[in-house]
Amino acid sequence: MNFNGTATTIGSLPNVNPQVALQLILKYTPEIPAWPQLPKRTFKENMYVQYSENFPGIVVDENAEKIFVNIEIALKDLEKFYEHFLANNIDYFRISNEYAAGFHFLLNYLITQSPNHPITAIKCQTTGPVTFGLAVKTETGQSIFYDTQLRDAVIKHITMKSVWQIKELTVNSKQVADSIVLFLDEPYLAAYGSAFTAISREEIINSLQEVISGIKTSFHQITK
Repeated sequence: MNFNGTATTIGSLPNVNPQVALQLILKYTPEIPAWPQLPKRTFKENMYVQYSENFPGIVVDENAEKIFVNIEIALKDLEKFYEHFLANNIDYFRISNEYAAGFHFLLNYLITQSPNHPITAIKCQTTGPVTFGLAVKTETGQSIFYDTQLRDAVIKHITMKSVWQIKELTVNSKQVADSIVLFLDEPYLAAYGSAFTAISREEIINSLQEVISGIKTSFHQITK
């Protein structure tokens, strides 16, 4: 699809009200609106926390604004995690309204209202596997990306979080079924090559390729 330079946004806004945020997005980027991410609304809409639901061993302390993976619990949760992944249980990887009010508000808007302007596409976003894996740490402070077993879970988790967004929009809004743009947000790639990010180019490429391939495969299955 050729968007001919049509504008969209990164998605993140400083609002706390999803209705107000969506109105701004529809006003300024009506052709390719993004669902609004609202990190000031709650810690659970932080770009790392927002996609953490049902990750093995995840602990979210909203009061302390802290997120980490409990390794002991993670090892117990991995079997259940892979069962849902292998069964292609997309809804297990849903992003709840508590974590993404803007997504659900946009989805409801598309279902219940007829936009008075043509929408070329809907823009979704997911924190990429490298950034999620480096930002989220174990209880001892080590990034989970450096644990090969947890890294594999991260890759599959981010794939399914992306697929869930596509599925929800496709099933519930035929208007945008074939017009979904998805960004993998990877701010941590700016630190590649520094002493603070000891990962190889190959690890980055392989992680991104696996996620992108998984999303494409599932997208074709959903929209066929």
